[in-house]
Amino acid sequence: MKNNNYQNGEVQVNHNRFLGYTKDEDGHLIIEPTEAEVVKRIYREYLEGSSLLQIGRGLEAES
Repeated sequence: MKNNNYQNGEVQVNHNRFLGYTKDEDGHLIIEPTEAEVVKRIYREYLEGSSLLQIGRGLEAES
């Protein structure tokens, strides 16, 4: 059954720990705009050469 879900485009995601997304009342993934900006920042800084430690420290400093 699980493979059929994937073939039908249905993906099971633990959205409580999936930064940038949440689920609607029907269980469909929807973008959480505020969190999505953080995800974009993480990828952008990584691609610009920042280490994971540097990114993490920058995020912690702003929280």
